[in-house]
Amino acid sequence: MLKLNVVPDEYLEGKTLTDEGRAYFYAQCIDRSNNRTAFLTNRHMVDSPLRNQFDQAAAWLRDLFHGLGETYLQSYLDEYCFRWNAKARNASLHDEWAKVCLHPSA
Repeated sequence: MLKLNVVPDEYLEGKTLTDEGRAYFYAQCIDRSNNRTAFLTNRHMVDSPLRNQFDQAAAWLRDLFHGLGETYLQSYLDEYCFRWNAKARNASLHDEWAKVCLHPSA
C-alpha cells in the first residue's frame, strides 16, 4: 500500500525530517499492523524504490493540474495513492469508488 503525506513545516529542519516529525508520522500515518514503512530522506533518495513513486506522483500532479498550492496538496496525494493502490491490487477503479461511495458512514 502506498501512502504519501505532506510533512508540516514544524517537523522539518531544512529538507530533513526531525525526530519529532518521525514520531508524528508514525503516530498519525502508519498502520501499526504493517511493519514495512519507509521514509524518503536526502541520503536515501537516490537508491530508494520509493523515489520512483514520488517522481510518478509529482509528474501526475504536474501533468494533470499544471501546478497547485499547499492548501489541497494532501487531498491530491490521497487521490493519487487511491488510484495507485487500486491498480496495484488489479482492482477496477470504478468498483473501488463504488465501495467508498456506498459504504455506510459510522
